[in-house]
Amino acid sequence: MKEEQIKLRTRLENYTPDEIGATYPFTKRLARDNAWTLAYAERVVTEYKRFAFLAMVAGHPVTPSDQVDQAWHLHMLYTYSYWEDFCGNVLGKQLHHQPTKGGSQERDKFHDWYGRTKESYLEFFGEHPPSDIWPDSKKRFGEDVHYIRVNTKRSWVIPKPAFIEWDSREAKHLLSRSILIPSLAVLLTILMVTLSGCSLSISQKTVQAFPVLDFGSFLQFWLPSLAIAIGLRFILKYLEKVKPSDEESSEINPYELAFLSGKKERCITVALANLAHKGVLEIDKSEKTIKLSGELPDNAHAFERTLFSSINSGEIVDAEMVRERNEYNLDSIESGLFSKGMLLSDAARNRVTFIPWIISMIAPMIALAGVLFGSFNGNTSEMILYTMVGVVVSAIVFLRMPWRSFLGDRKLSEIKLQNTHLYSAPYGKTSEGASGLALSVGLFGPVVLRDTSLSEVISVCPDGDSSEGGDGDGDCGGCGGCGGCG
Repeated sequence: MKEEQIKLRTRLENYTPDEIGATYPFTKRLARDNAWTLAYAERVVTEYKRFAFLAMVAGHPVTPSDQVDQAWHLHMLYTYSYWEDFCGNVLGKQLHHQPTKGGSQERDKFHDWYGRTKESYLEFFGEHPPSDIWPDSKKRFGEDVHYIRVNTKRSWVIPKPAFIEWDSREAKHLLSRSILIPSLAVLLTILMVTLSGCSLSISQKTVQAFPVLDFGSFLQFWLPSLAIAIGLRFILKYLEKVKPSDEESSEINPYELAFLSGKKERCITVALANLAHKGVLEIDKSEKTIKLSGELPDNAHAFERTLFSSINSGEIVDAEMVRERNEYNLDSIESGLFSKGMLLSDAARNRVTFIPWIISMIAPMIALAGVLFGSFNGNTSEMILYTMVGVVVSAIVFLRMPWRSFLGDRKLSEIKLQNTHLYSAPYGKTSEGASGLALSVGLFGPVVLRDTSLSEVISVCPDGDSSEGGDGDGDCGGCGGCGGCG
């Protein structure tokens, strides 16, 4: 990468469209306007800045994904921020928007531009663009061009079921995103209730809709529904492993592995441990602070270089400050794992978590209704206790939201199995050539640093002394892109 390109990338990485002190900044507005989570909107802004970089340096016309295009549209409404600050000071050139004129010729042109944009992304950033923000061309110029503005205060928006194309490699992907799985779960529950002999009788004092009349019948109904919910959770997570772009990769670096094991906090811990081991950092255990104490070795990992450069010479910082200064680079690690199919999207996490939980909660809710409507034959206080136990068990089993995909779980388990010896030997070397220290801390957490010369790192680790967290998701081509820069 040329020196001018490196400077441009640095300026873009440091740039934010969010106005300092604004109550409702750009990124929050972007999330609201598109019904995205704030975390997803922040990732889209990162990809928007990368798109702008490609528009300047790729040497060919570029086209954004629809998500990036939404960020671009909104940014242009902030006229001073866009034209004066972003284009004038950051890019150094004007970046004009060029919507499609419609027709098959325009469609083919933007298909080509989009494909070349993704190729240049890989060339300049060394990784595939995240597929949940940069989908394949079929989706980008298919379903993604049919958005319309809807006032959700006046209208209900009901998802349309996806049609299953059994001859396509997308079949499992479509299954996981259609209403088929939730529908089957509801049907199975209804069938289970019917077979258990549900009855309906209405009188002045009794509403008896389901046979949850005592503790025995409660268990008879709840345990099968719990088993169905557990199986459903596994099925939903398994289906998420198939991606339409089919860009899964078996290669994973130590920092991606650390993220899989303990999210962003674990990545910071690995970097701190490595830099302390190399004599680059000095850690004050009593004050829980960090400062530079040496020069960075030439063979340091790219993320270690970034973390090192985020601390000024003579400055004393804590782990939270280090994390804030390296947020963008941690987002890049997360995006790389998304593109490899190792992480679940927000929508997938919600499906995997809440659909099985709702199924498991049917029996406790019916039992509670039986108590309220007087159809329970037995000790009311005992039944309320049984209901509360059912609610607590369901919450413990299902409300621990996963972030890894089925593929991510499998990859992490395989590497842990291959490197169990590192739990007690963090300074060893692995057959892959990666540092045993980085690998052991990434896999097992800062607990492996106990009783070693790096034990003081534990006092400043963002993820404390835990060993692992989380769970073990037409002719019109839309807005085309940028044909050039003036």
